Amino acid sequence: MTQDERRRQLVGIGLRMLVERPIQELAVDEVAREAGISRGLLFHYFPNKTAFHDAVVAAAGRRVLRNTAPDGDRSGWDAVAQFAERYFEQVDRRRASYAALVFGGER
Repeated sequence: MTQDERRRQLVGIGLRMLVERPIQELAVDEVAREAGISRGLLFHYFPNKTAFHDAVVAAAGRRVLRNTAPDGDRSGWDAVAQFAERYFEQVDRRRASYAALVFGGER
């Protein structure tokens, strides 16, 4: 696996776990174990736990933007309305994740 592929794998595992728990409860030991690597090797790809968490949150943000972007033929208030509708649908599908993000694990 290339370095970029391994980083994507680790971030993907983090994203899956983020659906179930807040970012502060995302354990790098558990991520490394699921990837079949050591904790030390995970830190070869990310210099520290904060950098790993930052990468996972950035990937989650990109996913939200992809899922909520209005269609290319929409403009003005029509685009805003479609974005809002898609955003609320996203929040509804991932209610626990959003609550954990907003309230820091207090649900």
